[in-house]
Amino acid sequence: MADVRQWWELGPAAGAVALTLSPAVLATIALLGAVAPLATDLYLPVFPQVAAEFGTSSASVQLTLTVFMIGMGIGQLCWGPISDRFGRRRPLIIAGALFVVASVIAPMSGSIGVLVAARFLQGFTGSVGPVLGRAIARDLAHGVELAKALSVLGIITGLAPIAAPVLGGVLAEPVGWRGILWVLAGISVVMLACAASIVGESLPAGRRVSGGLGDVGRSIRTVLTDRVFVGYVLTQAFGLGVLFAFISGSSFVLQTEYGLGSLHYSLLFALNALVLIVGGLLNNRLVVRHSPKRILVIGLLVSVVAAVAAATITGAMGHPPLWVLLFLVALASACNAPVLANTTTLGLDRHGANAGMASAVMGAVQSAVAGGVAQLVAITGQTSAVSMTLVMGGSAVAAGAAYLFLCRRGDATA
Repeated sequence: MADVRQWWELGPAAGAVALTLSPAVLATIALLGAVAPLATDLYLPVFPQVAAEFGTSSASVQLTLTVFMIGMGIGQLCWGPISDRFGRRRPLIIAGALFVVASVIAPMSGSIGVLVAARFLQGFTGSVGPVLGRAIARDLAHGVELAKALSVLGIITGLAPIAAPVLGGVLAEPVGWRGILWVLAGISVVMLACAASIVGESLPAGRRVSGGLGDVGRSIRTVLTDRVFVGYVLTQAFGLGVLFAFISGSSFVLQTEYGLGSLHYSLLFALNALVLIVGGLLNNRLVVRHSPKRILVIGLLVSVVAAVAAATITGAMGHPPLWVLLFLVALASACNAPVLANTTTLGLDRHGANAGMASAVMGAVQSAVAGGVAQLVAITGQTSAVSMTLVMGGSAVAAGAAYLFLCRRGDATA
């Protein structure tokens, strides 16, 4: 019985606390962090199928994406502080088990309303992977070591947006959207098994936040009153918004307006995801020689130029050549990889003592912006290339403004 309790609390290390980010641990938390791309990109190619079966609009189908991201945001605000108080391992396993249950409910939905509710539950419970993955990385590393670890995590996690849409495109016709969601349910079981068998406890009892709601409140206040940290969070969230505008709108734009089939769409989407990995690899090399802040600034500048150019050209032409649109999207995506990695590094390094809360705030704001972006793309009821690229450009400009007015000026006055 004592052995079972020790395994439950500390993990497979049989009483030892993991002190390093071993390849197995790094790969597992990367898999857990891939919840969002797996749960969205695998499912994107069948959006038109869902709309047709339930006789609803594209905006209603995109709501299943929006509520998933809202659930991700709310869930991270819960699991992050809980893990600061009770450790990382137990919340990870409990939420992982609930994610499996939610993933089984989703493909059994009989209406768009039930599917929306199931997707919210998926987001809420699946959010434990990204938030605790970042917190575990911060528990075990900091500075340049953390930046390199997060770049590796981004590279590994980036495999999901490559594989998921291709797999979704291949399965779209033979198994339909319900079959694809059953595949996601199977992946959720694998995630839970890996977490239970590989990830040990990374936060010793002596470093945990003690007390009750008062300590949680103080932790929240410490994080949210740090102007520079808030700037990094907003820069990261709006940077992600650039990518999510394309993610949420691309299925309808490329398949409806450009006439691509589900498989061709999936291959192009996967190619864009591959560009993200290239950006992560480049960041991993650059961060050894240059400061994370310098790399962040360059990535932001190029991302803003590419996204605004996409919006301008599409606004003028309506339907620019496909290769032009995809090139600008890929350029913005490549530059967002270092933006996301380095804002995480710089932000979490400011709050090592409250890593769970800081990670939760980051994830919650990310999810809120991503969910809002998904609905903005379809604000008129239908998605178009113009609406998609306008939201991309606006998000990029907002990311640059957040860094300029909060991070840069905040550091200068600190």
